[in-house]
Amino acid sequence: VSLDQNSLDQSATSVQNLSTRVATMERENNQRLKDEYQRLCNSLTPNGQVETDTILANPMIPADLLEEQMPGNIRKAKHFVSMLNNLVQYMKTKLSDLKQDADAEMPSFFLHWLEERTQIDKRALKFTYTRLNSLLRTLEVTQLDEFNALQDLADFITLVSSY
Repeated sequence: VSLDQNSLDQSATSVQNLSTRVATMERENNQRLKDEYQRLCNSLTPNGQVETDTILANPMIPADLLEEQMPGNIRKAKHFVSMLNNLVQYMKTKLSDLKQDADAEMPSFFLHWLEERTQIDKRALKFTYTRLNSLLRTLEVTQLDEFNALQDLADFITLVSSY
């Protein structure tokens, strides 16, 4: 995953776009957001097993993560969009601090500073990819290429926090 100033600027634009779409849906069709929230709350089947469709749709995500329930602080769309905004701003600051120089950090060190600066729990970060895709489906986004940079950031955050 390659993240640069341009991709982070595109991610910031995508987050603003998501925020606008969520606000519009809250006014016009709040039931879709409520249904998504309920689906996220009930992500496990009654017997505690993850549905087969979920496993097949996410072959790169470890099975133990798929069996975890999504944290409550990112189940609501507007809370998740706020988290994305914080992530983008943190990454922009981190990139500007580096002044375009490459920097290598251990994932645990990176996550420690991310959590310290943004107050976002590592557990919520593990679900960034899954939650973003769920939100895009709920909002019925058809022009997914507009969100490529944000999806790259979500992939990066999910991978770093999962391993």
